[in-house]
Amino acid sequence: TETLALSDIDFAVDQMNKLRDLGVKLAMDDFGTGYSSLSYLQILPITLLKLDRSFITDIEHDNIAYEIVSAVIRIAKSKKIETIAEGIENNVQESILRMAGCDYAQGYLYGKPMPPEKIQEYFDMDEKREFNPRKR
Repeated sequence: TETLALSDIDFAVDQMNKLRDLGVKLAMDDFGTGYSSLSYLQILPITLLKLDRSFITDIEHDNIAYEIVSAVIRIAKSKKIETIAEGIENNVQESILRMAGCDYAQGYLYGKPMPPEKIQEYFDMDEKREFNPRKR
């Protein structure tokens, strides 16, 4: 858990670096809430930063949420950390995040939770939506 990992940050960073050396990619989930902090972006050897959906929900109406998200994306890019936005539910949110430079996205706009037997059917759809600007 975050409490355990961050109680001895040097040990946690050492272990995370060993995992990265093995080729494991590390993500920080729900960035912007709980234990996440901008200072951890300087310390932790993460490869992916997941922006919490609480910032995405009103991004089209809340200028402060937009400014926070864009600043975090810029900081992550400067550290060569990829970003993913959680909770995208409409095309406006998707467009705003694309313009801000977000690398990936997830949310109901792309698919809702489904039983395992439906997953292959979802991936086989001709019109599958994808948010990865580098692949378009």
